[in-house]
Amino acid sequence: MKRRTIIDLPEEDLKKLDELAAEKSTPRSAVVREAIADYVVRKGKSPTSIKPLSGFGSLKGYYGDGQSWQDQLRGEWE
Repeated sequence: MKRRTIIDLPEEDLKKLDELAAEKSTPRSAVVREAIADYVVRKGKSPTSIKPLSGFGSLKGYYGDGQSWQDQLRGEWE
């Protein structure tokens, strides 16, 4: 289950984050999740085994069943 959070970032960091997201053609939130997952793995306190987030299929199973994940995201629109 995902939970929303609010963070304060300096304007410069936010601009860099947006540029990176645009380069990868992904939402800003995906870049932040990837950065946090990498940080947690590097610090050795990973609650689950997280695969590296590069390469085809690296997120397989990360969000559970694809259809239920889509349904959950679409449910946020309502």
